[in-house]
Amino acid sequence: MPRAILFSFLIGLAALLSGPGAALAATDATLYESAELPGEGPKLGLGLALGSASSVTAQIWTTHTQAIVLGIGSTQAANTWLYADYLWHVIELSPRVTLLPYLGGGLGAGLNRKFDAPRSRDSDFYARVPLGFAWYPERVSIGVFAEVIPTAALAQTFAAYLDAAVGVRYFF
Repeated sequence: MPRAILFSFLIGLAALLSGPGAALAATDATLYESAELPGEGPKLGLGLALGSASSVTAQIWTTHTQAIVLGIGSTQAANTWLYADYLWHVIELSPRVTLLPYLGGGLGAGLNRKFDAPRSRDSDFYARVPLGFAWYPERVSIGVFAEVIPTAALAQTFAAYLDAAVGVRYFF
């Protein structure tokens, strides 16, 4: 329940910061032509992701449709969780508010695992496939995202997980 409240708060805050006349100005073609695509302005975003693997996250745009995402945080199963993903965003969907679906691939590591102590496994490594939506309102240097991440353990035995997160990043 608290995560749903936080997600609603983040979406409401982003909508509020996007400007009171954003919906009316969205039909103005001249504004569309001057709109800045994600990845063309500030290149580095820092923020928080809350979910099954809550973390501090950074996004670095490499092009206007591709980005590298790095994160460090914790889960219930590991004291420390690290990940690195490469994301591919699709084209801009709206002139005033950019809602971009994305997919990606990456690797993660769970360190100091709590539940695997009897097996003497302190660390696990994972392949990740993040799938989600990112919202980049114009005039505000933030990005709000929601994603699901199918994850497979790269270990002697196969284990698959479905992680999820919502978050926000400030770009500068």
